[in-house]
Amino acid sequence: MKNSFYFLCALAFVFLGCANAEKVKDNAVLVEQSVISYEDSDEVFFNPDIGFYCAVEVPVGKSQNYNVNFPKHSKFFDVKNTFYDLNAKTNEAKFKLVHLKIDISRYSDSNKFDSSNEYNSNGSIQGNPDAFTSEKLADLKNILSDLRTYDETAIVRFCYDAGYDGHGQDGTQIEPTDFKKILDHIKVICPALKDYTDVITAIECGLVGPWGEMNSTPYTKAMSANEYNKYASTYGLNKITSSSSVECGYIIILMKAYLDELWNNGVNVPFLVRQPKFLRLLLEACPSLSTSEKNMLGIFNDGYLGTDSDTGTFSNFETRVQQDIPFMADFTNHTPYGGEICDSTSKTPLWEDKLDYAVEEMSTVHLSFLNIGWNYNVLNWSDKDDHTWSYEYTKNNQKLTRTMNKSNKVSAYGNKKLFQVLLRYMGYRYLITKSNLSYYEESKKLGVELAIQNKGFANMPYHRSKNLTAYLVSSSGNETRIQVDGVKFTGQSSLSFNFALPANLENGDYSVYIKFANEDGHYPVQFANKNIWNTELSANKVGVFTKSE
Repeated sequence: MKNSFYFLCALAFVFLGCANAEKVKDNAVLVEQSVISYEDSDEVFFNPDIGFYCAVEVPVGKSQNYNVNFPKHSKFFDVKNTFYDLNAKTNEAKFKLVHLKIDISRYSDSNKFDSSNEYNSNGSIQGNPDAFTSEKLADLKNILSDLRTYDETAIVRFCYDAGYDGHGQDGTQIEPTDFKKILDHIKVICPALKDYTDVITAIECGLVGPWGEMNSTPYTKAMSANEYNKYASTYGLNKITSSSSVECGYIIILMKAYLDELWNNGVNVPFLVRQPKFLRLLLEACPSLSTSEKNMLGIFNDGYLGTDSDTGTFSNFETRVQQDIPFMADFTNHTPYGGEICDSTSKTPLWEDKLDYAVEEMSTVHLSFLNIGWNYNVLNWSDKDDHTWSYEYTKNNQKLTRTMNKSNKVSAYGNKKLFQVLLRYMGYRYLITKSNLSYYEESKKLGVELAIQNKGFANMPYHRSKNLTAYLVSSSGNETRIQVDGVKFTGQSSLSFNFALPANLENGDYSVYIKFANEDGHYPVQFANKNIWNTELSANKVGVFTKSE
């Protein structure tokens, strides 16, 4: 529809983000324009740093040039609108997020390999911690560069679990026997990542334990005070004056060493640890932690909703609700949070017992990402029209059947199935709720004023800010590109800016599009409004104006 707008006159009209206000009288004319739809399209689309991810194993040192069938938009990115049917509606949709599971098991002397360099607990070749050098990560750098080319982002985790197969679940050590070697490896890892902060959504601390989940390892046990104090000064930790042991002492040192190396190498990206308890212990051990480093801290959760304690992520449901979630929210409101949704055959999963609460919590704790490959059975159930799914499993040498038949409908989202809610609302989902265009007669500028609502569970990660580029598209299809200076989009609820129109711009009707992307044009952000996304420009339509001078 068309609205007739009014005239505004001002001696000094100031736009948010502009370096200088207009110094002279400049009539701002809100000319007749077509208003965009302020309605959410309800479409499924994928933006940088959020949503479902595909896990990709990167086995460092397995061969001279390891191949992960990547990138070239391979199978990792093809996804459609339903989990189990891959139906037609969003046939061309692509995930924007991958999880790089970087296997450095060949650099731990606790692991053994056969003559083909395959993991073998009885193998004759022992892993060598001293062989892990920056040259070993050359192919990883190529992968990160390729991700940038395709506008994909990555969560990164390093770990000593060969093949990410869960070695060490029985407490057997899989990490280097000399703890200092792990700290040395961190010094190799961090410099290799410094040129890829635009690609990296987050780094998960990982390293120790099966799957790098920071549990079931000797390094999660208590550490003697004497041993702990040897590292305290180096990493700015409080020394222990008593003879008592230090709970998770190795983990505390590991987190602080990793955090320091990232910061010192200019890798200012979210740094996620496995449990909120770990964050508390780190903050207690290092009360002088800089604001900048504290800002990097967050959580990943690979036991998500598997029980009312998320399979040990929290102590119990009561502490989860009353203590842990409020504590975590102060970190996850600016760092991405997520992991793997889980099932349980011995306890009732939270998604099965308290689905509405679980989804409400997703918003409170700002859920950003989940693994599309785990748990397959839960995700199948979550998108079934009849909310019924069964699978067989073995326990005590008996074959048993697990049947899921609780409703997967989420009342707060119009009884959408859980999977459909996750597809749309994990991470951020920005909707323009007001758009005014103003033409400045004296300075020949076009002003744009936007009101923006975030309907997603989470915010844009703190390390992201988007440059603005305007495109004026004439009724005949000609495009005029104009860089917008002095303003960035970081997810704020209002945005006002103006830009000079070319002196030779012809009279006529122009659709106005704004591209929110990195300075190099990569990683554009799509808004949720109906019919505003221009695929060719990777830009959002904010209105139409008529130049008639």
